[in-house]
Amino acid sequence: MTTFEIFLIITSLSGIIIIACLLLFTLCSFSAEHERRRKQATVEHLDTIREDMKTGQEKLQVIRDREEIEYDDMSHDEKRFIRVYMDTLEQLAVYVNMSLLDLELVTKCHGNHLLQAQECLKSYIEHARFNLLQPTAYMEFEELCVRMKETLNGKEAIRVRST
Repeated sequence: MTTFEIFLIITSLSGIIIIACLLLFTLCSFSAEHERRRKQATVEHLDTIREDMKTGQEKLQVIRDREEIEYDDMSHDEKRFIRVYMDTLEQLAVYVNMSLLDLELVTKCHGNHLLQAQECLKSYIEHARFNLLQPTAYMEFEELCVRMKETLNGKEAIRVRST
């Protein structure tokens, strides 16, 4: 093998290594940019539903103060409010479950409220599934709540270990 061939092989390998490094850098940059945009989209979406969430929290508190919530005991306005509110929460859940919005950010901003809403509205969810013959009603919302519980429990475990 001549010196020229050795030089050519070394140059080719160097070029391949440089291209691989550039591709790796581009991939990392793209991933970081994608994550930044997802967080930005989450903040923007949460901002657009802020008033709905605030109203929902207030009305749920009034309903929750009555102890157990049975669907048949609700007024027509309460049923309509809950249907619209649950549709908003289901849409939020779909976006988070599809990774369009950031789970951690949604959990930090509204996690406790969403988990309380799930607990508070169990009878409504069951009614929607069985009486309205919608067996998949609010499944995305329940999946989101399971993921939020896991996130919150994981953070609590880290907090306990660090103290």
